[in-house]
Amino acid sequence: MVNRSIIERVFKIGYLNVYGTAFTYEYNSKQFCVTAKHIFENGNYPTNTKIVFYKNGNDSLEKDVIIHYHTNPKVDIAVIEFLDDFTLSLKFEINLGTNDMYYSQDIFYLGYPLGLDMSSQALREYPFPLVKKGIISAFINNDDITTLLLDGMNNKGFSGGPVISEGSNKEMKVIGVISGYIPIIDPLVDKNGNYITSNVFQIQNSGIFIAYGSNHIFEILNNIK
Repeated sequence: MVNRSIIERVFKIGYLNVYGTAFTYEYNSKQFCVTAKHIFENGNYPTNTKIVFYKNGNDSLEKDVIIHYHTNPKVDIAVIEFLDDFTLSLKFEINLGTNDMYYSQDIFYLGYPLGLDMSSQALREYPFPLVKKGIISAFINNDDITTLLLDGMNNKGFSGGPVISEGSNKEMKVIGVISGYIPIIDPLVDKNGNYITSNVFQIQNSGIFIAYGSNHIFEILNNIK
């Protein structure tokens, strides 16, 4: 079960009409947010910008931030730094790392797919994320990049959300940051199996999605001056 210390750290964010997920993490006594790098693609990966954090109802909070990216552009993780040292969530204990995850392990992942959420003004100012479950189908360490291949249905809006698993000490820890699902691209055919056109394709969700190892979060944070 995903505990409160993780759920309370997850938020719905927006940037240039792109919706995604972010979660808080403390480093050197300062709170940052972690999300997916590709959320900022429409703005050509800015450094200084504004991000919207969505609250319950129609309310939102816009913040001036600095976006930090990994030195390897293939790593789809970004770290958000508040210009005013703002604290978005309570500082619950949270553990990050990939050192004790294992093949076929159960995982949970949190986010706001298709903009969906669970609002409860009485419990929290910000909407709760959806929680889903899957397994680690594979993990690949190549060119100093840790990539997780996860079995689970993932939709737009989950990007940037945390992937959670149980560590060796039985505590839940963040092992990855959601990037997106692997698509299946097929040509359109008629009922007889004949191609309808060579220029139009349908995209389906393969049920396998990619996350990048949470160890890369530390690599970004370590480069922040």
